Amino acid sequence: MSKQMNAKGLKSTQSTLANDVRIIENQQETEAEIKVAAYCRVSTNLEIQKKSLDTQMAAFSKVIGEHPGWVLAGIYADRGISGTSVRHREEFKRMIEDAKAGKIQYILVKSISRFSRNTVDVLAYVRELKTYGVSVYFEKEKLDTGNAVSEFLLSIFAASAQEEIISLSNNEKVGRRMRYAAGIDQWTHIYGYRRMEDGTWVVEPEEAKIIRRVYEEYVSGRSLPEICEGLMKDGIPSTGGKKTWAPKSTADILHNEKYIGDLRMQKSYISDPIQHIKVNNRDAKLKQYYRENHHTPIVDRHSYEMAQMISAMKDFHRGSAQYPYYGFLKCPICGQNMIRCQLPRNNHTFAWTCGGTATKKGDLRKQRTACPPYYILDAYIDEAFWNALKSIEADDLMAIANRADSEKAAAANAMLQLKSMAVKKAQAAGRVHTMGSNYIAGIDHAVEYKNLCDTVQNISFPQWTLLKIDWKCGITTSTTIEYKKAADMPYPKITREEVEHTIRGTQKCVMETYVVNGVPLIKGCPDRQIEGIMNAREAVQNTTILEPLVYEPPVPRVYGIKTSRNMEETT
Repeated sequence: MSKQMNAKGLKSTQSTLANDVRIIENQQETEAEIKVAAYCRVSTNLEIQKKSLDTQMAAFSKVIGEHPGWVLAGIYADRGISGTSVRHREEFKRMIEDAKAGKIQYILVKSISRFSRNTVDVLAYVRELKTYGVSVYFEKEKLDTGNAVSEFLLSIFAASAQEEIISLSNNEKVGRRMRYAAGIDQWTHIYGYRRMEDGTWVVEPEEAKIIRRVYEEYVSGRSLPEICEGLMKDGIPSTGGKKTWAPKSTADILHNEKYIGDLRMQKSYISDPIQHIKVNNRDAKLKQYYRENHHTPIVDRHSYEMAQMISAMKDFHRGSAQYPYYGFLKCPICGQNMIRCQLPRNNHTFAWTCGGTATKKGDLRKQRTACPPYYILDAYIDEAFWNALKSIEADDLMAIANRADSEKAAAANAMLQLKSMAVKKAQAAGRVHTMGSNYIAGIDHAVEYKNLCDTVQNISFPQWTLLKIDWKCGITTSTTIEYKKAADMPYPKITREEVEHTIRGTQKCVMETYVVNGVPLIKGCPDRQIEGIMNAREAVQNTTILEPLVYEPPVPRVYGIKTSRNMEETT
């Protein structure tokens, strides 16, 4: 190696001097010590690479010690760090800072690929070191950056090193996908599980309790901020061991299929191995691999699937949130699913209307259905639901609950619990004074999706003023809806007529006004009420309808792995 080095005087070449020319040297400079450092790096923490790193360090220490005038300025070693970027290479960055401070004059490196596998980084840092008066010697390539032609050769070698890492990355991706296809997981730390030496996953009991609590509270209607607040109030550490819980990390728990014992592989991928650009593979641009029953579940599938649907229905990024009635309310005209929309009113009123034929893209309502632009307000549906539940005798539900039909019995039990909960909530608010078995008064709490899933088959409107519920227990109820204002009526017929009315108690007067479904608008501002109705109809017609999107990745048939609950194992 020493025969090739010339930047620091290991092999000096002297041109022929004329007889009358002599060389005057700075004695102090020629005798000065040269501060030499070495840089070593390995990309993984595998035992064989750790030995390689130790070998590199020992070899450079020996080389520096064998050259008179060289003083070891330090050996900088990064363990288990990729060479495509300097972002996490702390020792490399420390070496650059020491060179800048004048602590280093010469750097030894085994090869360009150990210095960096990024062509831009190689040239940039070599140039930076030159400004500090520091040269770099690459042993494998026998290249000294102190030479005039070094940068040209360096760019060629660096480009080769960069292409090598791209090739290695592609080979590694192929190997990883072969492991995925064989159902072999790539373990990373997962809250709720520990990995044993034999590769099996075991449940961590205390963390599993927190995961189940998150699911139970979410499907019961609590929002993510409310769940986080409760966890922090109880002093429970977050998934990262911190004191605070964030809605984002809580949502990650709800969307992680690992908690039902399944494993979805290749959720993300590196699109650029040089810049380390990580891309979410949510749209399955690259094939994903799904393995069911890979390990012990923490949450049952029903709770998991319900959480996914609730999350989709509450997603404002897909238009007006469809929680909680989506899939249960049927259009009284065409029978299609009804869709939730927002009416142009000061209190941001939400209502339900016909969603028409479902499409994957977002179409306007008027493009999806020929049904008239009616709307039924949330509040009236909620009130009618509780009144319908109230109308069912507890004794009738008890009789169904005691029957052998498990599905109907389960629904009857759920309805009994819901009736009891409603009474307790109303009583706690001071609105119930009698604990009658069928008495529910002053209802003002919301209907939750879980309530509907457990008890309701479907909800329809035989008339605008009638709500009909087919309950899962086998009972059907019909409840009258009493609209309080003309603007609240689902699809009012509007005429303008002369009507007689009484003023000041006895005096009769004839006036022209609007008549809505046979009821004249006498009080208030009739013009403003009618304007509100017409604006609401227009808003309904021009509502962009986006169905709740529950993401399900394409599941390939994988050799020897059960990929679906309805699919036999492949052979």
